[in-house]
Amino acid sequence: MKKTIVALAALTAVGGVFAQSSVSITGLVGAAYQSVDNSAGTGSAARGLTLTNADIKLTAVEDLGGGLKAIASVVFETPALSAGPAPGLPSSGRFGQGLTRSDTSLGLTGSIGTLTFANTRSTHMLTRGMVAPANLQDGIYDTSGIITRVGVDALTYSIAPISGFTGFIQLVEDSNDGNVHAGVFTHVIGVTYANGPMAAGVQFKRSSFDAPPAYAVAAANIARTSRFEAFATYDLGVAKLGVGYDGSTTGVAYNSTSDANAYSLGLSAPVGAITVGFNWAKRDVNSLTEYVVKYDLSKRTSLNASFGKQTFDAAPAASTTGVNGQQYRVGLYHAF
Repeated sequence: MKKTIVALAALTAVGGVFAQSSVSITGLVGAAYQSVDNSAGTGSAARGLTLTNADIKLTAVEDLGGGLKAIASVVFETPALSAGPAPGLPSSGRFGQGLTRSDTSLGLTGSIGTLTFANTRSTHMLTRGMVAPANLQDGIYDTSGIITRVGVDALTYSIAPISGFTGFIQLVEDSNDGNVHAGVFTHVIGVTYANGPMAAGVQFKRSSFDAPPAYAVAAANIARTSRFEAFATYDLGVAKLGVGYDGSTTGVAYNSTSDANAYSLGLSAPVGAITVGFNWAKRDVNSLTEYVVKYDLSKRTSLNASFGKQTFDAAPAASTTGVNGQQYRVGLYHAF
């Protein structure tokens, strides 16, 4: 839950113009017992107590006058989230390590819209249909064969909402898992809607790839590829439902997770302080399922028990990436 705990409210005179600035600090701390079993490796599970989350987000907002604001944010995480020699290792093995910078953004926002640069990981509307509040080992999607996330730089312009609708255009660049000479450039155009109990969105992506040999895939895949993504959620009060879609409009893809259309489904149902739910997603022979029970001790503190499983419905082709495995996590979490 976002909470401003540092307010600078400093007035600085520059050329007769007064600019008001504020800085907020938010975060999440979690500790859990977890098990991560990756059958593509040794087949043995890594189990134990671990620090699952220790996140700090700094957000600075400056009023530039005339309705224009500058907004900057940086997220710092502990290496226990996704680093380490293997998933599921206890956080005691990484005690004393420094924070790692992750999502970082800088932008301007005003009456005509918002322009933002972000250094983050690639996102997919498919996951926005997965509404159950599961908390599992970071990176579960990365080896599922359904979604691959990589580090990206994204420049986004979005118009101010009109009757719940927001349109946006985006330029995204990634480096093919670290090979800076093998960039993937993606142009995105889309629209989202949020009003009352309903939220939805669609976006169209068009990607281009560098020529071989810089890009380490088959020469036949060096081309342009187009994708269409969509999601919708609806809060019925007694339950929240979500669906997602991710499909290719061409037969060319730059990794195996783009070779077939994908679908997702989510359900989250609050019963007093308890929320139960599940998430499901599938692409070709790859499927992912999550189950969760969450108990709110307060608005900021909760207990969460999550179970996740990813499977192949059939023997995958040699070009298919994906891992059979399962994991669970039972933890205590506090947001500030």
